Amino acid sequence: HWLDLMRYAETLGHEFDYPIRHIWHYRDSVVDALNQDIPYRQMIIEHLVGDLVESPRIHPLTGIDHSLASTGWWWLGDSVHAPVDIKSDLATRIENQVDVFSKSFLGMTVACARCHDHKFDAISLSDYYGMVGIAQSTRRRYAITDPHGWIAQHRRSMQQEMVPANQSVNHAWQSLGSEDVSRWIDFQLSQWRSMADKELQEQLPPESPLYPLRLLIQQQSAGVDFQPQFADQWRGLSNKLSEMEQAFLDWQAHSQPLADFHSGLPEGWTLETAGPENWLNQGSNVEWFDEAMPLPERAGVLRSGVWGRKQYVTLRSPDFKVTETHVCFEMRGKSTQSVVCVDNYFMGEFHGLLFGDLRKPIDQPHDWGWVTHAGDLRKYIGHNAFLSLEVEPGAWFEISQVRIADRAPPAQPHPWAMALMRSEPTDYSAFRDLAIKRLQQSLQFVCHPQTADLLHQADVVRSLIRLNPQMLLGDETADGLKRLAQRMQQLDQQQPAATLLTAASEGTARDAAVNLRGNPNRLGDVVPRGLFQSQAPWQAPAERSSGRWELAQSLVDPKHPLVSRVIVNRIWHHLLGRGLVASPDNLGVLGSRPTHPELLDWLADQLIQNDWSIKWL
Repeated sequence: HWLDLMRYAETLGHEFDYPIRHIWHYRDSVVDALNQDIPYRQMIIEHLVGDLVESPRIHPLTGIDHSLASTGWWWLGDSVHAPVDIKSDLATRIENQVDVFSKSFLGMTVACARCHDHKFDAISLSDYYGMVGIAQSTRRRYAITDPHGWIAQHRRSMQQEMVPANQSVNHAWQSLGSEDVSRWIDFQLSQWRSMADKELQEQLPPESPLYPLRLLIQQQSAGVDFQPQFADQWRGLSNKLSEMEQAFLDWQAHSQPLADFHSGLPEGWTLETAGPENWLNQGSNVEWFDEAMPLPERAGVLRSGVWGRKQYVTLRSPDFKVTETHVCFEMRGKSTQSVVCVDNYFMGEFHGLLFGDLRKPIDQPHDWGWVTHAGDLRKYIGHNAFLSLEVEPGAWFEISQVRIADRAPPAQPHPWAMALMRSEPTDYSAFRDLAIKRLQQSLQFVCHPQTADLLHQADVVRSLIRLNPQMLLGDETADGLKRLAQRMQQLDQQQPAATLLTAASEGTARDAAVNLRGNPNRLGDVVPRGLFQSQAPWQAPAERSSGRWELAQSLVDPKHPLVSRVIVNRIWHHLLGRGLVASPDNLGVLGSRPTHPELLDWLADQLIQNDWSIKWL
């Protein structure tokens, strides 16, 4: 009976009947709640805000968070895979949520007030759109959980091995001197000289920190007779990088910042993974899981894979108004899904017919740079949206900032390269000595991220190690670090799997405007989030609350006139075939009259007195 009320199914209906992934955990949470005689009061709270309860209901055998799983009912029901009007689709989905909620818990047809005040019951437009505000401030998600704590336990074991390994790596980097760097430069220059132009362009693009070393390649190719050309070549390279820098600064000035991760997680952003959030952003300056060698990592970035790549991670932004056509990330990553979720529309994961532009892959695994969400957002200008970066096991991302703009960013010269070009060496030999000195400084600074981040010293050292670790570190040291990296990557592959649940979460709190005559494109007055604020116990939601918590507290208040009566009538109906009110979904004017109103009132009161026990009833 209860699963039918919540319109339980494991597919989304409509034409293609796509699956509702992981929703069977909701079914199990309901079955377990009824078998364990969980107080109906608790069931209400779990259905509305099971993601927010302090002491969730954990199944003793599976370890599944059934309080969290109980919020899955919000996302049941028919869903359209390619609506031509996304605002109308949102309005229709929320109408269904309001209809199911109000009939099931309140025995009232609140959804009838979408277009006008209810013609018979004391339900106003404000009641309906107060509830719409709660629903539109709630997000659908795949909650990432660690049922038995095995993932957290494994990461603690990894940490015990990683701490001394990090110390070994930093010691190896700090031990490198100018002779090591000089040997690396001479060998690498000989390698670059033998490359075709296309291959050299791939290894030393203009945005590479090592791009200025092209001057030394040209000098060695030309010979000592061409020393007088140094000033002209230096000036030409410097002018090229300066023009690139100015073009980027112009783009930056006309773009809008959406997030900056240099100081941690920005306000309103959420980061979800199995286990404590701080596992993602703590650790060291060493990246173990990129390649065969440990590599230095930038400071002041958000990393999904500090403790490995075999995990689910989701990063979400607060809502923002789509005002530009391009979302741009300063990041690197592999197999990351960039999702622009417009008007809470979640069906894009199943079908890209009309919404393929909202979900795009990002693959930039090697060097830091700017990546643009590849979809066309022009038709969503003016809509509300939020941004999501999603990774599954094997994928990862590292991100420092997000901006929105009217075009993709031009190539940005690396800060380290620009600092090098601002010096004034007199000839090739002086430039070579200067480059060696600066590279050695980077090797020292990279072990102290707080001093290294200004010029992204880690990027420089990454380039040195990736191109030729043996020549830089020596065979013995390089082989030892490779063995450490292999061990870390082996531990990563042993990570236990997370369990996913379809669930609700807090979105950006936003009151809804009345849709005139039910039309989402014709807006009236904005209504505060809430429901039956004058007829039932109600506390206005906190500024950043969706209102679900306050709604749940209102419903379980013993003074609420409807909730206990509705569930008593449902149980009577379920046991005897006909309720004390014959229309269990409608106790309003158009519903049936109770045959024994005093009995209904008495049973409702006794239910509350007996700890809302359904089995007692």
